[in-house]
Amino acid sequence: MMKKRPTDRERRPPAKRVGLWDFARGRKTQGRKRKNRFLEPRHEVVVAVSWSERFTQQGIQKGIGIMLGGFVTIAVLIGGFSISSAGSAWWAEQDGEFQLTELEVEAHGHLTPEDVLSVAGIERGQSLLTLDLESARQRLEAIPSVSFARLVRTLPNKLTVSVEERVPIVRLGFDTNWVADRDGMVMEDWAGLPAIPYVEGLDMQTIAPGELLPLEEGRFLRNLMDLFGAMGLNEMVEIDVIDMSDSVYPMVFTKDCSAVTLSREISLKIQLARWASIVAHTRSIGEIIDKLDVTTEPGAVSFFRK
Repeated sequence: MMKKRPTDRERRPPAKRVGLWDFARGRKTQGRKRKNRFLEPRHEVVVAVSWSERFTQQGIQKGIGIMLGGFVTIAVLIGGFSISSAGSAWWAEQDGEFQLTELEVEAHGHLTPEDVLSVAGIERGQSLLTLDLESARQRLEAIPSVSFARLVRTLPNKLTVSVEERVPIVRLGFDTNWVADRDGMVMEDWAGLPAIPYVEGLDMQTIAPGELLPLEEGRFLRNLMDLFGAMGLNEMVEIDVIDMSDSVYPMVFTKDCSAVTLSREISLKIQLARWASIVAHTRSIGEIIDKLDVTTEPGAVSFFRK
């Protein structure tokens, strides 16, 4: 007896109805067949979802839930920390144990300890825990003569303030009370400043206290004064005036009335070495230099004066 050939309907496997997902409605069908409203009426769509797809969907949902839970936890912790900090600040204000009673000010310049505390806005009796040290440091470093400031609190009641002041190396002109340090910072003069050279020939319209000298002029003056001391010339001669009227050939006048011509286009170290060599030689023979040009080798001495 011949077997009956199965029809197409009998040959088709049954549709899977577990873990269905209704993409039209955005939710699971719980194993029920649901009509797709985007198709023609009377047409039913059964969506079969594999186990890997179900696992991926559930993992995404769980991941989103974990992330939301983490955000909520972090927000609660931050809020609690803020409340705790506010409470601690209030408690510190009320508790006299952390009040500032011991102050130590280290200032080795023209600023007095009273000036330092006044500018920083620090007074005895303030709460040491709530004192804004960063703002106080910024106010101190806003003073042109202050290079940097450092504030250290030591619980329960001590504050140490250290201020490093700038050291002027030149005076700017004869008609102003301005000075400049090796960084080119312009400051106002103060009493008790030792004798330092004058600088002439600068454009004073572009210079003001609290600002830097023009880059080229500031660099030349710094190198000149640094090398002058490093090579021992400060023990032989003393600079009185530095004339920078000429942009290429500045002149240096010493206290013994010598005039020395330099060049910005030649190594300053080489020129000062020539100057030191000639000064040592003239001293050995008992002569005094009147005019000297160190821009050439070995250095042109105009004439000597007995």
